[in-house]
Amino acid sequence: MKKNFYYLSFLIVFISISKVFADTDPHSFLKGQKLSFRENKGQIADKGKSRKDIFFEAQGNGVKVYFTAKGLIYNYIQHEEVWLNKPAIKIEQDKIRKEHPENIKHKSRAYGMQLLFEGSNPNVKIRSEEETGEEVNFYLAHCPDGVTGVKSFKKIIYENIYPNIDLIFYSADQGMKYDFIVKPGGKVEDIKLKYKDVKKLKLLADGSLEIKNPLGKLTENKPFTYQGTDKKEICSNYHLKGRTVSFEVGAYDKTKNLVIDPSIIWATYYGGIGEEYGNAVATDKNGNVYLVGKTSSSSNIASGGFQNNFGGDFDCFLIKLNSSGSKLWATYYGDLGYNEGKGVAVDKNGNIYLAGNTTKVFSEKPSGFQTNYGGGLTDAILVKFTDLVYLSGRLIMVEVVMMKQI
Repeated sequence: MKKNFYYLSFLIVFISISKVFADTDPHSFLKGQKLSFRENKGQIADKGKSRKDIFFEAQGNGVKVYFTAKGLIYNYIQHEEVWLNKPAIKIEQDKIRKEHPENIKHKSRAYGMQLLFEGSNPNVKIRSEEETGEEVNFYLAHCPDGVTGVKSFKKIIYENIYPNIDLIFYSADQGMKYDFIVKPGGKVEDIKLKYKDVKKLKLLADGSLEIKNPLGKLTENKPFTYQGTDKKEICSNYHLKGRTVSFEVGAYDKTKNLVIDPSIIWATYYGGIGEEYGNAVATDKNGNVYLVGKTSSSSNIASGGFQNNFGGDFDCFLIKLNSSGSKLWATYYGDLGYNEGKGVAVDKNGNIYLAGNTTKVFSEKPSGFQTNYGGGLTDAILVKFTDLVYLSGRLIMVEVVMMKQI
């Protein structure tokens, strides 16, 4: 079924060599859905002028990627709080947030990074495959009559990016992946990837490549290179010279296609406009990952969980990601006051246990060994959740264990 969406906005995307300023969807990588590549039919603009050199875009949690004939432009955006005379004690911070929000300003940091195809075909043909069925209509300041019927795809292909070499970007469980297809007559040594506007590039002892920018880092596993449907592995490594990355490949059958598949290890920011602290991580037998901590953000935290609304001040948060880093669900836990998740564990049946502390009596009276707040500065809490994905967020038990702090 074709889905139609309409964007009515007067925001314009500004793109420059060192920074890319864009409005981003902060959720798309974290919804557990696969990435798609949206064609550019004129909706992307720089200072009011359409960017015809951009063919496709993809977006995720705090990042947008633009695809040009010369390479990729990454735009990272991070939101943060700026305090005027921030107190050291967290309870005092909660009070200021509630009573004097004017003392806290919010700002966003943007950072752009480029990946250039050095020495590549300037007239490369870029085509798309596998429509998602989604169409979007844009009505923006630079195109008031509308850019309609903008389609998205699961795969884009740079044909002959180098002689007899194709580059394929596609959607996978962990987000975006890419492969170089070296056809007979192609030369692996022609492939050169130059990084611009990065803080540091480093080859690690395990053969992976670490790419750092001011807002975080990305790690690409040692490339997996193979031939044939049985994926017979060919020895391969990265070669780093300055800011340029190339590939070193062992002997292979040059009468057949060779696939170079750099595997990106997933990494993600998680948070909203407030403060987030990740305190503990656990995994289950299926490779799912659980992160617990505390948050002061009222949005971009919880969805599909037991408590999807912010309680106020600081709440515990618990998020479940699959093994590829896509969010399955996330929940707040807490009322007004200071609540913090300190630890998390998973049992063999998939039940999740959150341990932490609180300064507040919960509005929903818990069940468990001790159901009343014990007083003092903080009480410890122990919360047991079912797997919210399969049991619709049913909370099995909340056990409040009072450990009065003197």
